[in-house]
Amino acid sequence: MSVANVERAVVRVPYRADVLRRGAKNPKASVFLADLAVGLRTVRPEAFATAVVAIVPTEDGPRETRYAGFDGDLWLPLARAGGPVPADVVLRQLATGSVLLDDGIGNPFHETGTSAYPRSEVERAVPIEEALIREILASDRDEVMARASRLAGDFLLATDGTVWRRSVGPFHLARPGQAVAVVAATHDLPVGRGADWSMGPSAVGARPSLQGAFFGAGRAEEAVEHAATEYGSDDGPVLGTIEILEAGFLPDHDALIAARAVTDAECAGMIRRSTLLAPDHLVAAGRAALATAARIHDLPVQAYGQRIGGARAPAGSRRPDAGSLVAAVDAVRGFFADDLSATGIPSRQAMNQDWRAFFEEKRGDECRRFDVYERDRLAVDEAAPDFGPPVEGPRP
Repeated sequence: MSVANVERAVVRVPYRADVLRRGAKNPKASVFLADLAVGLRTVRPEAFATAVVAIVPTEDGPRETRYAGFDGDLWLPLARAGGPVPADVVLRQLATGSVLLDDGIGNPFHETGTSAYPRSEVERAVPIEEALIREILASDRDEVMARASRLAGDFLLATDGTVWRRSVGPFHLARPGQAVAVVAATHDLPVGRGADWSMGPSAVGARPSLQGAFFGAGRAEEAVEHAATEYGSDDGPVLGTIEILEAGFLPDHDALIAARAVTDAECAGMIRRSTLLAPDHLVAAGRAALATAARIHDLPVQAYGQRIGGARAPAGSRRPDAGSLVAAVDAVRGFFADDLSATGIPSRQAMNQDWRAFFEEKRGDECRRFDVYERDRLAVDEAAPDFGPPVEGPRP
């Protein structure tokens, strides 16, 4: 590894706290700022050799993304249309807690909480020590700062004055009724389906969900096969190309993406709604499924699947182990397949059957994708799955 040294830096991170301010009678949830001292590795530019090249066709012609291989992962420079963002600009914005690192580039340290912070709140936020606070009732500061510390490990400073961030690399997207397409993802894991809070067995969604399944850079054949078997897509040519020059740097996020697709926030919302006014055993089963699935999104169970907050895994999330992925998928599927069917109360039967059918309609393709393409790759002993703490590694 061509590491020269470590440069000390300060990152100002927003977090949320329920506080009782001086003179106030009722507590209020507010955004505050905390400074985190980090060590950013510095490397020589020649350490970044191109490992993967993705070409995506656009209306303006082919768009090329060159991913560099370093430290066992892929990396991309922080850049804008005019070129790389200078390191001094990035470090200054991080230190001041700016919402943007540069024009059009968001500050990922603002995404380490369980929900998005309103920009107006962040811009007027101060360190909690400077606020007139009588009592702190609750705070997610520790969790947010832990994620921010992990996220800092995804940044590198090059000695030529550029900043690089760990990348998830390109993917193949299998889509209903369309050819498989190359997606040149940057730093965050893509999501194959968007949460749609208005959906229910007897409701019409206000927003269409985004169907599709993402497969890694080296899995074009699986993506084409899945598109044909699940979506009826033809086996025409893949739209775009991925050239793998150094396979050793390719990250493997497929199982995590697939497990999160089965157990996403919308699915968690289904579980919460299907247990409303339900018998005790069904409520308990729903809570157990939510708790098991929430951990692979690195979310507290109270935020997972709620309308406000928990719609995405926070930046700097811990990477779940293989046993946790299998356990989460099986817990959610088991709830709809087994627990919903276990109740003997006639008034619940029709409702439960609707929820079960709705889950299969909305998540059947993702469940089958996990079973066919990911479960065996995880090599988990299902008789004794690993429920230990999440392991460290490249953050999604």
